[in-house]
This record gives sequence, C-alpha cells and structure tokens, in this order.
Amino acid sequence: MGFDYILDNVLAQGSAPPFGAQLGPAFTTLVLCAQELIENGQGMSGAFPGVTVLEVPLDDAKPSADEVKRALVAAHDISLRIRSRERMLITCAQGRNRSGLVSGLTLMQLGMSADEAIARVKRARRNALTNHYFVRVLKAYDKMPRLVA
Repeated sequence: MGFDYILDNVLAQGSAPPFGAQLGPAFTTLVLCAQELIENGQGMSGAFPGVTVLEVPLDDAKPSADEVKRALVAAHDISLRIRSRERMLITCAQGRNRSGLVSGLTLMQLGMSADEAIARVKRARRNALTNHYFVRVLKAYDKMPRLVA
C-alpha cells in the first residue's frame, strides 16, 4: 500500500490497503472508495483493526449520480473529522481517481476552490485525477456550500 499526504499529516490518499492491515495509530479513519474491494468483503468494519472504516463505493469509470451524492456526503463527514484532528486515509484500488475525487471534495469542503483542490491532489499524488470525468465533477461542485472555518 502506498499513500501520500494531501493535507498537513491529517489527510492522505492511497492505493488499496492490504486486508487486515494495521493502519493505527497513523490513521484513525480509513475511507474505502474501490467498489470492487467493498463488494469482495474487504470493506467490512472489522477488516482493519483499530480504525473506523467508511465505505464510499464508486465506479472507476463514471460514478452514477447517487455515487457522486454519496461522495459529497462523505466529503462533508471527512472534513468534520479532519477538523476534529482525526487522521484520514482515503483509498481506492490505485489511489488515483476515486480517492482523488473524495479527497478533492473534502478539500473543497475545507474551503479550497475546485482548481486549488485539484492542484493539491495532483501535486501530492502522482497520476491522480487522470480521469477527466472526475475533474469535471469537482469543477461542477465548485460553488457548493462550504463548512464554516
């Protein structure tokens, strides 16, 4: 499993963690975005001892409207957890697009514009957000309500 910090040692993005991986104390919460891993049972809450697991299953090519809504809700929840200084790891199979979408939406909830969030994710995680659909989703939600600082 490889990961890179996106924000101040509290938000990281990475590829799929090994089933049963010991992620604590480095991370308090794991966000699983790889639909295929969750469907294979790797998303069960007990599969990663010592951490809270959030499941945000997304299609790798083009998430449905419901999946995008799920990602938006998750980003809001993740941003609240970050404000409480929880350490988050957002993952998908390769740590590129699905995790990049949720990381980007989270950064936007924390006050960044879509362009700032996209640049931050791409700067921190090589080959992230290469699927143009995910970038368009981020830009479409640039005007969404943000959390109060």
